[in-house]
Amino acid sequence: GNGGAEFELEPEEIKDEGDSRKGLVGLSNLGNTCFMNTSLQCLSNCYELTQYFLSDKYINDLNVDNPIGTKGILAKAYGNLLKHLWYGTSDTFSPTQFKNALGTFQKMFTGFRQHDTQEFLNYLLDGLHEDLNKVLKKPIINKDEEKGSDKVKSHNSWIDFLRRNQSVLVDLFYGQYKSTLKC
Repeated sequence: GNGGAEFELEPEEIKDEGDSRKGLVGLSNLGNTCFMNTSLQCLSNCYELTQYFLSDKYINDLNVDNPIGTKGILAKAYGNLLKHLWYGTSDTFSPTQFKNALGTFQKMFTGFRQHDTQEFLNYLLDGLHEDLNKVLKKPIINKDEEKGSDKVKSHNSWIDFLRRNQSVLVDLFYGQYKSTLKC
């Protein structure tokens, strides 16, 4: 839900000054935030995604009009966080601003309850994707249960998916798999 339209956040102007910690900055636990911190540290070490944010390329891809995004705020908060982790000179950084931005759009993450790491990571990746989705007007896709080989059906399904979803996250992390259950 997007109840946080009043929450403003801009990309921070932090540069690599030579004595930066280059990703070796720990995240302070804000109270039961291990689930968040471990996910952020793992994602921070996905080189291509981190370079995309540190170079500010993401700013050109912000989709502030996506009704299922966060008006770009989650992407900006994540970009700011990465700059502190990679360009900061301290041993630790408090992810308060990131957590506040996250809680503004996903009420489940307000407060200091413990959460599932996979659930958090799924929300974060999906939120970043929607904030950076290059498809500004998603077409309606009619699902027809076509006959044909798995190869043809998977190809058509992937093309339909890409008509609605194009972001750096799709490029780096998305794929297809087939699952069959026989009873």
